[in-house]
Amino acid sequence: MAGLSKFEASLDGLWEIRQRGVVLDLTDVSFIDSSGIRGVVGVQHRCADDGRSFEMRVNETVMYVLNLTGLAEILGVASQETA
Repeated sequence: MAGLSKFEASLDGLWEIRQRGVVLDLTDVSFIDSSGIRGVVGVQHRCADDGRSFEMRVNETVMYVLNLTGLAEILGVASQETA
């Protein structure tokens, strides 16, 4: 949960800025568990509530978890290869 708290705290300033969208880059993430998934879903919901677009960039590890949970389709995340 400490990781989730840090993640949520890092987003505090983002919500103050009136950007049209959020790109969540998880390409360097080597592990994601249910707390991390909760954080991602929370960001997506906040964006939807605020009328902002939401996009994710993920690596194979994160994509595997999103596919396993069924969230890849729900969040609109397509498989992406990183160079």
